[in-house]
Order: sequence, then C-alpha cells, then structure tokens
Amino acid sequence: LGLLRRDDLGELDLGVENALSDAAATFAASGATAVDAAPVDPAVGDAWFARLRELAHAHVLPMPTSPEGYSAGMRELMDNLDSVQVDAYVASFETAAKLRAQIDAALDTVDALLLPANPWPAMRWEEWASPRTFDWYRFSWPLNLSWHPGVTIPWALDPQGLPLAYQLIGRLDHDEDLLS
Repeated sequence: LGLLRRDDLGELDLGVENALSDAAATFAASGATAVDAAPVDPAVGDAWFARLRELAHAHVLPMPTSPEGYSAGMRELMDNLDSVQVDAYVASFETAAKLRAQIDAALDTVDALLLPANPWPAMRWEEWASPRTFDWYRFSWPLNLSWHPGVTIPWALDPQGLPLAYQLIGRLDHDEDLLS
C-alpha cells in the first residue's frame, strides 16, 4: 500500500490520523507492506466546482418538479453552478490530467493507495451548509476528476460516535483488482 506524505494531506482530525494508522497496521499484520508513495497533490482548487456544472445539468429537470428531494444547500449549489465560466470548465480537464498522472505514478510501485476518506469525522446534518462542507470532500473530489476507482471503508467511531473512514485508491480501469 502506498501512503501519501503527511504534509500532502493537510489538516486532519486526530481521530482520522489514528484510524488511518490503525488501518495501515491492520493491513501490515495481514502481510501488506506500507511504503511512501510518489508525491500526489490532492489539492485541485476550484476544478471540482467547474466540473460540478455537469451535475447541475443532470438535475435541471427533476429539481423543479421534486424540490423536496434536494436540500437547501444543494439547491443553492445548483443555482451557483451557472456562474462557472467555460474557460474554468476547460481548465478543469488540464487539472484532472495532471492529477491523473501523479496518481498513476504513485501507483507504479504499489497495489493501492491508502488515504483518509475525509479529513474529519462524518458531518452531522446541520453542518452540511457550513463552509467546511466542501473541504470535507477534499480526498474524494480529486478522484472524481482523475477517474481512479476508490473504495471507502468505515473503520472506527470518534468519541461522539461519528464514523471515521479510510479509502483505498486503485489503478485506472482496474476496479476489480482494487475490490479483490
């Protein structure tokens, strides 16, 4: 398993760090070797937001007829996606290509990457409208851009009973290998 450099992960809850270390130790006890992966910078800036414009178009028809199925925050997000400029949308593909190359290089010498699913424990419903919401996804947004398969595994609970999870990232088009 490849481990990203701690500096590349940014702010992490101590419980998340401990759960990740515990998961790595459990894999090691099963015979896996954890090694430092080639550098991967999961920060993709606003590229993920530009790509969400595609999401808005997928929901443009059902939202007006079923608004109760969308939270106020999601409806606000959809409204803001119309502000995405074409040049930002096009640039998001370049960001994705750079990230894809970094992840591919990191996977050259390992079977999978092990990283947190999120920087903090699961968010409570009332927190979903907070500014931290999008940063909470900072380890999954990059995978949405790079198209690498990922599996999230709940691992532990924090003292408040909220789930902590890690994820395994595999090679492009090798979903079955990752799952096995």
